[in-house]
Amino acid sequence: MTVRIDNPLLSEIMRCIHYARPKLHIPSPFYNRIEKNGNFVSVWFLTSGCQWNTHSGCTMCNYGQGVVCNEEEIVDAVRKGLSAINVKVKRLLVSPSGSMLDPQEVPPNARRRIYSLIRNFPSVEFAFETRAETITNELVQEITRSIPGKQLSIQMGLESSNAWIQRFCINKGSHPNQFADAAQILTTYRIKVYANISIGTAFLNPQEAINDAVSSVQWAISNGADVCMLFPMHVKSYTLLFWLYQNGFYRPPSLWSLVEVLRLLDPKMQRRTKIAWYRNYYEDMIPKLENDEDSNIIASPTTCPKCQERVLELLDAYCYCGEPCVIDDLHTMQCECKDVWKQKLGDVSLYSLPERVLRIYKEIASSFLSDAWWSGYGAELEEELLNSYSAE
Repeated sequence: MTVRIDNPLLSEIMRCIHYARPKLHIPSPFYNRIEKNGNFVSVWFLTSGCQWNTHSGCTMCNYGQGVVCNEEEIVDAVRKGLSAINVKVKRLLVSPSGSMLDPQEVPPNARRRIYSLIRNFPSVEFAFETRAETITNELVQEITRSIPGKQLSIQMGLESSNAWIQRFCINKGSHPNQFADAAQILTTYRIKVYANISIGTAFLNPQEAINDAVSSVQWAISNGADVCMLFPMHVKSYTLLFWLYQNGFYRPPSLWSLVEVLRLLDPKMQRRTKIAWYRNYYEDMIPKLENDEDSNIIASPTTCPKCQERVLELLDAYCYCGEPCVIDDLHTMQCECKDVWKQKLGDVSLYSLPERVLRIYKEIASSFLSDAWWSGYGAELEEELLNSYSAE
């Protein structure tokens, strides 16, 4: 049975959640972040936001309600962001919070003017983020013509290579095949492909989350990815993940799960896998919401107070050097919280993954929607959810 891309329940729920989302309080139209002493510098610029998030959205994602910006405002924000960089840059990422190649988010002429700014900026590599379905031969040709002489790379959010998980757990609004098709186009033009992969996806237990991340890295590299970026999930306000967290259906992944994913990869794939956002950088990066005194982040991946700083130090070291010996050091570390984490991995659920998802779906629908919604659409959704699932 072919897995459809749309998820009517999760899409409707995300619209309900986003309806109450306040506008962003914007102190600046751009944000710069410098990592690895200038080896990697990112410039994020303000736009109306990811169009999928605007109309529906992934279960874990919230960069806030964007602000409509015209061409001049977008280009000026990028220009100022680049001017504020005061280190020598190796890899430069310039991107909106959604998709660079989505014309509804970044007008085509603004995009071309950004390319002109990048062409004259001293960096070895230039990267941006965009959804796989926005990538076309025509747009990729435009990039290569506009920015000669730099290594170009594009990051795409795969999250999971499992189409069932993409649809029923993430509400990704795309299919893994679209990633593979986009990667093929980018490879043809010698553009590096980065695959963003999640650890701690909604509805998955810790062992399932580890298995899904490992298989997703393997699939991504087999289908055109040059590099995989592992992202442990943070719980953000105004997301379904937040509701699941509030109601006892979700906890952020342990950092030990991140270590385990890296450990389970064979050496060749481990060398092509990087880690990101294992620390909570969001407090400094994401503007606060209007009338919101609290951080946009509710809960983050962690271990325990006894070992957390040491674990983060070693993850920092791995992030910078990528040496397998660092993962070996983390794997052999001992802590009581690690023993608890291992025990949870061995817990056997009373229900299969689709059965668990269905039970929580009914709770979600009851909390957000009228009984009429489930009466009208629930039976069809249940049939698709159960019949399209494969444990492989």
